[in-house]
Amino acid sequence: STPDLRTASKALFTLASVDPEPDASGVGYSEYNINTTGWIRYFTPFIMPTTFSDGDIIISYRSVDKAGNVEEPKLITITLDNSCPQALLLSPSSELTGIDQNVNGMVSVIGTSTDLHFDYYRLEYGVGEVPTTWQIIKTSTNQVQENEIGKWNTTGLQEGTYTLRLTAVDKVENINIATAKEVVGTPKFLLAIHDKLSHPDKIVADKDGY
Repeated sequence: STPDLRTASKALFTLASVDPEPDASGVGYSEYNINTTGWIRYFTPFIMPTTFSDGDIIISYRSVDKAGNVEEPKLITITLDNSCPQALLLSPSSELTGIDQNVNGMVSVIGTSTDLHFDYYRLEYGVGEVPTTWQIIKTSTNQVQENEIGKWNTTGLQEGTYTLRLTAVDKVENINIATAKEVVGTPKFLLAIHDKLSHPDKIVADKDGY
């Protein structure tokens, strides 16, 4: 029997056929049927329609020789998976702004990376808001649900803006990516108000909370 296969719609399916008899007429054409689409003449490699829901799909295929003899159909069952895995950065989070983005030392990164057909996740960081290169913090084949996905050691890094990136990948290479902007360094003491001075009635912060 043919083993079950797991795939996404981007995978190509190819049919090949021969007429093995010594004096055979030769292969006329091949055709295939996906679930209940009806027989479709095969010309080039095909993919699963993106309109199909995830789950088991039955593909039938057969060939017809030039004399009109029809081959007994063969069947293959595939599991269609077009769903991306979960990738969430919970702490530090992409929703943080201003002083809450500051991190330093050893940072425990909390997140989620799961999928029905999970393969692995990769946690990385890069310099700036749009990094051109990435440094790997951790790669793991273990699923994580709202728990630690890695420890980011910021000791020795120059102060400034960095981007965390979590990439989750499933068995058929569906990918999901989450990012979070962080500021490495300790908050700076910029304002002091002493009793001998007049107290201001307002303190103004910029749009980033500084």
